[in-house]
Amino acid sequence: QQLAAEAARYSALGITSEEREALALSFVANTNERFSFLGPDKITPSISTLSEDVPDAIVVSLSYDLTGSAVDVASGFFGFEFDVLTRRSYLAY
Repeated sequence: QQLAAEAARYSALGITSEEREALALSFVANTNERFSFLGPDKITPSISTLSEDVPDAIVVSLSYDLTGSAVDVASGFFGFEFDVLTRRSYLAY
């Protein structure tokens, strides 16, 4: 959740929707700098800019593959069956 929220806030540096989207993707791509415990190869970002809405906004959605993680092992032990964690963050400009 924190990574999605920070990527959305970082995108506010951009002027156009394309620039904001690129900034958010760049922030997520550099995950190791801020969140060293997350495997960047396990993160799948989805960035949507909502420029037709008033005000303009962005939605940063991140899916994290839990396969092989401690959460995956624990969830199997307790009978929970989930292997992907998805979090979203919305920011209106």
